Amino acid sequence: MKVKAYSSLTHRMMESKLRLLFFVLLAAFIPAVDLSRTEKRETKGFQEEENNQRENQLRAEQLETTYKMHLAETNWREKQKPVTRVQPDCVPSLTLFTQPDHIILVIRCLRQAG
Repeated sequence: MKVKAYSSLTHRMMESKLRLLFFVLLAAFIPAVDLSRTEKRETKGFQEEENNQRENQLRAEQLETTYKMHLAETNWREKQKPVTRVQPDCVPSLTLFTQPDHIILVIRCLRQAG
């Protein structure tokens, strides 16, 4: 009987060790698969985010360059315009009348210029 008990005890121990080994291996490989998928997603997301940042930086640089070119062109055009002074026909006089419900602005010519 001792032999049977020993063999059944050995059998149970082996069975429990195999179960334990199975679950350890299962636990070891399943997270590795999930982690690798997560890492790929994170890497892909990180790369996409990096690409988006680069694109945004390029757009900002292009906008800045375009703006600077526009300013330079505008300044150049302003310098190319001949300076002309317009003499007004009259010297204006502004009078402002205020009422509780409206405002009246009167513009008159006081005297002829020249």
